[in-house]
Amino acid sequence: IAIIDDLLDLSRIESGKLDLAFTSQNLNELVESCVAAMQPQANRERIIIRTSLAHTLPPVVADARALRQITLNLIGNSIHLANAGGQVIVSTALSDFGEVMLRVRDTGHGLNDNEVAAALEPFRTPAPDQASDGAGVSLSLTKALVEANRARFQIRTGGRAGTLIEVVFPHAVVRA
Repeated sequence: IAIIDDLLDLSRIESGKLDLAFTSQNLNELVESCVAAMQPQANRERIIIRTSLAHTLPPVVADARALRQITLNLIGNSIHLANAGGQVIVSTALSDFGEVMLRVRDTGHGLNDNEVAAALEPFRTPAPDQASDGAGVSLSLTKALVEANRARFQIRTGGRAGTLIEVVFPHAVVRA
């Protein structure tokens, strides 16, 4: 059912029919709530979740439900990519340009360019070695939700450095 809901949301976003209510959001509080919600899954997978939250982070203007879904998807994806005994680091920061950033990094093997492209392609069936928990759908949905909330979605990956996913809310969307 969760995968079907994700597909329906993705379809609504692509057709411009997803109703978003933009309000001021405390990103740090939301991250703490999402980390607490994902902790049992991380414990089952023997993954440590760490946080590093900026103290003077201004609120962002975004849809609360979408922002929560984005954060949960990113943490869940990183738990999936990290190896047992690995870590997921969730952080927030304010850039020198006044952009609010949400970063989720894992200590897994990292994705190659083809795996990144496949993960971002909507409606693609995951490869047999990937979990069938909708991880491929959730990353394409996450990217679409990020963009619908007027933010940027970036994936940086390489070799044994794991995967870093950043959501950047531009200065114009940030309310001080």
